[in-house]
Amino acid sequence: MRSIFKKFAEDFFLAAEWRIIATFITVLVVYIVSGDIKLSLQIGGLEAIAKMIVQSIWIRIRVKKDGYRMKKHEI
Repeated sequence: MRSIFKKFAEDFFLAAEWRIIATFITVLVVYIVSGDIKLSLQIGGLEAIAKMIVQSIWIRIRVKKDGYRMKKHEI
């Protein structure tokens, strides 16, 4: 049985890895389209912040709905 902390750490680092990859792709696409590195970094940063806010709201809704109990498939 995995500890709750280990599960949290795995989920956190997986989410952080995907957020970095997604933000890099956004910055790259905006740079290819606009040719402006400053604009692409600004849009990439805005996108990352917006998605973190949405994700935190989603987690709060899910925790409120499901509670903190772990499901059998998560153990």
